[in-house]
Amino acid sequence: MISTLYALLYTDLCIFKKVIFDKTIDLAIWVSTTMFVMSYLLPLFGVSAEFGALNLVGLAASAGLFELFPAVSVMISDFEHDRMIDYYFTTPVPSSFIFFKTIIA
Repeated sequence: MISTLYALLYTDLCIFKKVIFDKTIDLAIWVSTTMFVMSYLLPLFGVSAEFGALNLVGLAASAGLFELFPAVSVMISDFEHDRMIDYYFTTPVPSSFIFFKTIIA
């Protein structure tokens, strides 16, 4: 049972390994550009300097949501059309493991 879960996670992580570098670059450019504007340019127009620190917390939450929304839309699309998740339910692991795998992958 654990070996099946491990195989499912390993497959998803191999796919994720191919895009992690690109996603990291995109996230770094987005965060650095936004922080530059919020911390250096906006104070020149009279906005409080603490606004940049507050915005950093918001950027962390936004980055998480930007990664979450595509995964949710793919999962909902799978429920509506291809039903690929049915294959995962035929494997000898509890259904809670399938949702766990879907969440972390």
